[in-house]
Amino acid sequence: MAVNLNTASSDEDLAMLWPNTLHTRWGQEGFMGGIGAKGDDFVCRCSMCAKIRRDRWEKEPY
Repeated sequence: MAVNLNTASSDEDLAMLWPNTLHTRWGQEGFMGGIGAKGDDFVCRCSMCAKIRRDRWEKEPY
């Protein structure tokens, strides 16, 4: 799926473009030593991560 960076992207589009957030890392590796690890395919889609991605998208000079 192509993401058009010249128009407003959905939260899902931005999660595909920039999947890495601190929450994603914690989910993949498990928090505090592997407890609750969800695997390498996990991408956090909480409202905080969506805001981080949206803020980054708005700052990128496309």
